[in-house]
Amino acid sequence: MPVLPSLVLLVAVPLAYADPVEVNIEAGQPLTQALSDFANQVDKQILFASDLVNGRTAPRVQGRYEPEAALNLLLEGSGLNYSKSSEDT
Repeated sequence: MPVLPSLVLLVAVPLAYADPVEVNIEAGQPLTQALSDFANQVDKQILFASDLVNGRTAPRVQGRYEPEAALNLLLEGSGLNYSKSSEDT
């Protein structure tokens, strides 16, 4: 069984149960750029290994979302996921 790489995102503050924020990520842009734009839009710090996302593109994510819901949509279909190492990270 092939092992799929996983994306580890470290978030400086909790994403869950955060107030909804406006997110506007255009479809087709490099996932590296989309994650950076997303972090700026939700005012969170996200760390990831760029080699895991290189060559992947982002879906469109537009509207008001809780940050964790928007991140799930952004990673949907990429084969990647994220994890938090603690409630704050």
